[in-house]
Amino acid sequence: MKILLLNLMMSVSIHANETNAVDDYTWVLDELNAEATEMVMTNFDESKVKIFDAAGNLMKEILKSDFDENSMNNSEYRLIAKSAFMFDYLGDSYFLLEDN
Repeated sequence: MKILLLNLMMSVSIHANETNAVDDYTWVLDELNAEATEMVMTNFDESKVKIFDAAGNLMKEILKSDFDENSMNNSEYRLIAKSAFMFDYLGDSYFLLEDN
């Protein structure tokens, strides 16, 4: 969102300027892009797999990195095997524990 706002402000300021010289603001965009990339990477590290029971109670949280790398313990494997995938939201995955 910051990048879109900055692009809008730059385009308005360039057209409002009466001289034909255009200032180079690409360094600002590069900095904002670097911040956005860093934010995405830190959020990915904190992503979790959440398993809920039928009543909506959180049964277990597993790090998404452990889930992706198959480095979970046996009880976590059993919970995942008895669960149905529901959806992904903001980097987290949600599973619903099925009744037996």
